[in-house]
Amino acid sequence: MISIGDYAFNGCRNLTSINIEKFGLLEALGASPFSTGCRIESIFLSWHLNRVADETFHDFNVANLYVDKYEPQHGSLTQLPKSTPFISPMIPVKI
Repeated sequence: MISIGDYAFNGCRNLTSINIEKFGLLEALGASPFSTGCRIESIFLSWHLNRVADETFHDFNVANLYVDKYEPQHGSLTQLPKSTPFISPMIPVKI
């Protein structure tokens, strides 16, 4: 997946967390992909994300937004067992 388009998850009321870092090649977020009715508590943005539309976070209410400031080491995310807690050099962002 290279991009998430405009209004992709618009109105998804059961969506509570998004980890874009898992989509290592995600480059772009369209306009308002998480707006209107989403109950997202946390979102993790990938180090590889380089295009964000002007209205990406329009009408978007989130408690925790994290931006990865470091490129992950090769294979560091895919080799973790499912029971291992996820630890990443993320920085919290106030919006």
